[in-house]
Amino acid sequence: MAVALFQEQIDFHLFVKRSLEALTDDFEFLFRCLQVHVSLAAAYVEGFNSGFPRALLRQTCEALPVRFTEYFLTEKAGLAEAVALIHSLNQADDIHGLIIDLPPYPGVSQEQLSIRFNVEKKVELADLDDLMPWEYDLTPHEEEILKVLLILEKTFSKAAEQIARLKGYVK
Repeated sequence: MAVALFQEQIDFHLFVKRSLEALTDDFEFLFRCLQVHVSLAAAYVEGFNSGFPRALLRQTCEALPVRFTEYFLTEKAGLAEAVALIHSLNQADDIHGLIIDLPPYPGVSQEQLSIRFNVEKKVELADLDDLMPWEYDLTPHEEEILKVLLILEKTFSKAAEQIARLKGYVK
């Protein structure tokens, strides 16, 4: 459905507005029904810039009922420190979505680092099945907006699953 919308060259601003409104309603509904805040965490290395829209994600979470926490490793942090941070964030019951935006480490592929994520929390863009924002004729800012929306939609889904399991609604 979403692919067809983009192929028909819809008004992207209207699409974003409606997507954000729907997402806001979803987050508010989840909070009202379950009395649990959705929480997203991101870990970065200071000084490393992969092009991930950090500021836009932060601003968007502030506008939504989403708790967003950023964790920073120093530029000198090694693989062991990154793995320890990932492990601690994986174990945190109050974090529903997790983004790790780290530089490459010598001798370690992104896949090797990625498998250390708790799959129940991982909300990276590389894991999106059908819609990759860079495949469409969007401006760089529109791409950033779409990336943030996709991350937040994935976070909502992960949070709903985790909260439902915790409350005993599903096994």
